[in-house]
Amino acid sequence: MTRPARTYADALAAPAPGAWGGIRRPALVALIVGVSTAVSSTGHLTIGLLVSGFLCWTFVPLLQIATAAAVMRPPASRPMPLSRRLDLWFMGHAPWSLWIIAAGFVLAYAPGRWRVELPIVATAAIPIAWTNIIAAAFCRVVLGDPPGVARARTAIHQAVTWTIALLYFAYAVALWPRVVAFLGG
Repeated sequence: MTRPARTYADALAAPAPGAWGGIRRPALVALIVGVSTAVSSTGHLTIGLLVSGFLCWTFVPLLQIATAAAVMRPPASRPMPLSRRLDLWFMGHAPWSLWIIAAGFVLAYAPGRWRVELPIVATAAIPIAWTNIIAAAFCRVVLGDPPGVARARTAIHQAVTWTIALLYFAYAVALWPRVVAFLGG
């Protein structure tokens, strides 16, 4: 996480994990989000919550796979199967994974009188910035893009990702009816 270009170069030199590689890290992301949301909302974890959380949150890595499709075209210089590109792409989820785990822990165990929501949202700036650095390193090292192209691909990917996140949030909280009601309509 602290040296993404070096980490990607080392990972490329290592043997590919095979078809399982394209599934293991996206599944881990769904597991982390599912466990964190279950623990943050109930304060504990059962097998039922674990399985339910995992299944309910599989759409997150699936959306991440879809948004990364524009970034993850096979490099012309070295053919690479989709499973390998996905495995390497999801290596970059570590900052978000750590933030999600920490946020879930704080929400579950902070004293009830503490208002922790705003600090949690504010600290999301860290994985947001870090993800941009990691995604650009992925484009440079794995895909072989020059730095300017890597930054452009990263910016496009982040714009698409955050647009989807905003639309999901707006749908989840019925934002449009709230805006209309607020404006007196």
